[in-house]
Amino acid sequence: MKKLFIKSVYSLCVCCMAILMPFGLTACNNDDFANYKYDEGGIKSFTSFTATLDDVAGTRAYLDAEASNGIRRVHWEQGDVISVYSDTDLTLKEFVLTGIDEKGVGTFTGNGISGNKFYAVFASDREIKVDASDPNVVRISGTTFNNNIVADQGTVANFTAPMVATSTGSSFSFQQITGLVKITVGNVHQVDDLFLRGSTLEVVGDDYVLDMSKDQPVLKLDEGANIVSFDQIITDLDDKFVDVYFILPPMVFDNGFLLTISGVDKDNNEFEIDKSYDTRFEVKAGTISSFLLVDIGAELGAQGSDEIIVFADPVVKQICVENWDTNEDGELSYVEAAAVTDIGQTFWRNADIKSFNELQYFTGVTSIGRSAFSGCSNLISIEISDSVESIGYATFSGCRSLTSIVIPEGVTSIGEAAFLDCSSLNNIVMPNGMVSIGNAAFSRSSLTSIVIPESVTSIAGHAFQGCSSLTSIKIPEGVTSIDDYTFMAVFRDLKTTINNEKHIEINLCISTTFRF
Repeated sequence: MKKLFIKSVYSLCVCCMAILMPFGLTACNNDDFANYKYDEGGIKSFTSFTATLDDVAGTRAYLDAEASNGIRRVHWEQGDVISVYSDTDLTLKEFVLTGIDEKGVGTFTGNGISGNKFYAVFASDREIKVDASDPNVVRISGTTFNNNIVADQGTVANFTAPMVATSTGSSFSFQQITGLVKITVGNVHQVDDLFLRGSTLEVVGDDYVLDMSKDQPVLKLDEGANIVSFDQIITDLDDKFVDVYFILPPMVFDNGFLLTISGVDKDNNEFEIDKSYDTRFEVKAGTISSFLLVDIGAELGAQGSDEIIVFADPVVKQICVENWDTNEDGELSYVEAAAVTDIGQTFWRNADIKSFNELQYFTGVTSIGRSAFSGCSNLISIEISDSVESIGYATFSGCRSLTSIVIPEGVTSIGEAAFLDCSSLNNIVMPNGMVSIGNAAFSRSSLTSIVIPESVTSIAGHAFQGCSSLTSIKIPEGVTSIDDYTFMAVFRDLKTTINNEKHIEINLCISTTFRF
């Protein structure tokens, strides 16, 4: 009996340490002491800084040219310059990228700077002014939000979204302070202009003030533009689509937004089309949000709307044609895809399919139901249509090759065992409208960190059971219940952030209830 009691106490301590260590214990970082010296006043002096983009990478907000498994990653580029100042020296000092190690950590070198706390700003081709009364506050001017990128056949251009970092040492970890939204256009010959504006003329660009005093930087637009414009010509879009990305401040379009697109169609006729999106849309810092598909061809007539979909995976194409090719031409058009309302279990346990990003064109589907892709063990990437509102029971269970997925903004619930045994799944983006996460939803996945959306109120039992790689989870204020064994077998280095003034009961690795 005594041995049993000691064993129980030991298990309890292990679980407590897994939660409490991140709050009370920190490790010394010797790298911070490698390149500075103290002067007589105790001020630190640096001639170089290391800079990581890990936080940005987790948000999928800063894109490189080559996508790995459908996800573009963060990287520094030769010629990058960061502007650094300190709490004792408000003069901006330029530090230039001089090297990148095998993990993507950049080393920036300059003439030196001293201080107690250091601030870094990456804002290419923009004017930066530090507030003389408060070093935490900077004003950044220029065409901040009118810059854009175009992802076309693996290339990315003109993307210089501003980022910031603070440190008391020589290591910076940059954070994204703007959001990124994606609009897919195509099925015409040429796009000349694309304008985005809020339905109630919200301020979306120009000069802004940034406060770095908090963990999450606060960006405010005091005045500026009501329209964000894309002014690069995209040509040769016949029979294909291209993604256009806009940099926007964190904001909410309560009444939706309006897109205006102009260009030249396949018959060399000029056109201008307005596309409206009349539901609430929130842009968050560091998050890629996908706007509705802008199929210009569908607006121009039957010829455009009947264009065929080019599938990357021939097995997926064969299945789609066999089931939904209504005109029996051996192809699937955008119209035929949009007419589908239920994909059922057409792909269930199909180990031959590898990618299904074309699912985004099935805009009539509002729910992906029971076991729809369960057992598709070689499925690497999939892009869900923005029309989907729910993901059902065991929808992607056993998709062992799936590495990342973006849940559309309209989805409010993830069903029981939805991503059970997705052993390669290390990145998932969930929408702000999410309300509930079902039993064993992510059990035995490879997630290392996860941020639960602010709208979630409950997390069911076993939701993250066996996620042995999980080291960080952020639980929002609105969560009032976390069921039994939610984090069962999650022991090592788990850092849980509870943004809640109320006490929440969390059952961890044993059947003991912990109160925060």
